[in-house]
Amino acid sequence: MALALFGEMALLLGLMLGTQAAGSVLITHVRAALPGAPLGGFAILALLAGVGLKAGLVPLHGWLPLAHANAPVPASAVLSGAIVKAGILGMLRFLPVDGTLGEWAPVLAWVGLATAYAGVLLGLPQSLPKAVLAYSTLSQMGLVAAVLGAGLAGPDTAAAHAAATLYAVHHGLVKGALFLSVGLLACGARASRTAVLAVAGVLGASLAGLPLTGGALAKLAAKTPLGEGPVAALASLAAAGTLLLVLRFLFLAAAQARQAPAAGPAPRRMTLAFAGVAVAALVLPWGLSPALAHKSWSDALAPAALWGAAWPGVLGLLLAAVAWRLRLSGPAVPVGDVAAWAESAWSAWRSGRPPAPAEGEQVRRRPFGEARLPDVERWMLRLAEWPLGATGLAVLAVALAWLLH
Repeated sequence: MALALFGEMALLLGLMLGTQAAGSVLITHVRAALPGAPLGGFAILALLAGVGLKAGLVPLHGWLPLAHANAPVPASAVLSGAIVKAGILGMLRFLPVDGTLGEWAPVLAWVGLATAYAGVLLGLPQSLPKAVLAYSTLSQMGLVAAVLGAGLAGPDTAAAHAAATLYAVHHGLVKGALFLSVGLLACGARASRTAVLAVAGVLGASLAGLPLTGGALAKLAAKTPLGEGPVAALASLAAAGTLLLVLRFLFLAAAQARQAPAAGPAPRRMTLAFAGVAVAALVLPWGLSPALAHKSWSDALAPAALWGAAWPGVLGLLLAAVAWRLRLSGPAVPVGDVAAWAESAWSAWRSGRPPAPAEGEQVRRRPFGEARLPDVERWMLRLAEWPLGATGLAVLAVALAWLLH
């Protein structure tokens, strides 16, 4: 909730500065006015913080693994498949185009790459299938941000928008189906679990962009805005990490399915939902790619395109084989990483403070009860009181009005 409020405040601040600079509330006018505005750089930073938080970009990503891994399976499918794309949609709609993003374009590209690799490094040590999928979403949203950052640095931003759209649609469908597979594996019969794992393996191959998959088309479209250079090379190499996450997910999902008690056929609605989303994930990119990214089937079947999609997968398989042979394991990483570490640090700091009054000991009466509350909760309760909250809101409104004058 705290991160959500921070993101909304950042978005509001960026949009208010943009509307003041444009003299209009139309998105196209605001987007065009931001680069030359007196506080345009600060407004772009605020917008990037707001939409980047929704997309789960590092270092504002701690909420994403916690929410996606702990939500019920249908909610996880919607969260990772659709809702997280709100951040990508915000980038497409609000960020300046036609090469006017300036120095913020490479910043977005490198933050996206950092997120892509952080998702791999933090996701591989996870022990729950849904947590691995959540960190995979983190990594994929980083790659989309890298595509946009690299593409918006040049004059032809249409290719960047098309590639990001195709990539996001493909990821949303694949990840939604993979999350639904976790629910089917938990309640289906043993024979159906094998079929679900096989379909999940095909979907994972598409997510990694292996040849002859919809993911390969999405990555082929991304090569145009990425261009040549270190950003493009690192974005291609990240596909090997995606395959490692897919293999980790399949291993954990299969182990979880073996431990689940034998059951009858899975509910018909669950099976149909999984099958429908899986088919859409495998078929729809082939129909969207020619219209969105102008990449036909023949482009994807060219030898150079096939090799470009294959070598990261080969590298990922080699790395997985080496890790399996050497029994390599990384340090344990809690779900939520930075959020969990921050909570642990806060708890440790709190434990070193004087203890709360013993039971029966008199404490100072507070408006909402007599219990001693942590500092954060006490301040939240005080802000909820009308005199303090109204005064603070008035001061904030006056300050914003003075800044925008």
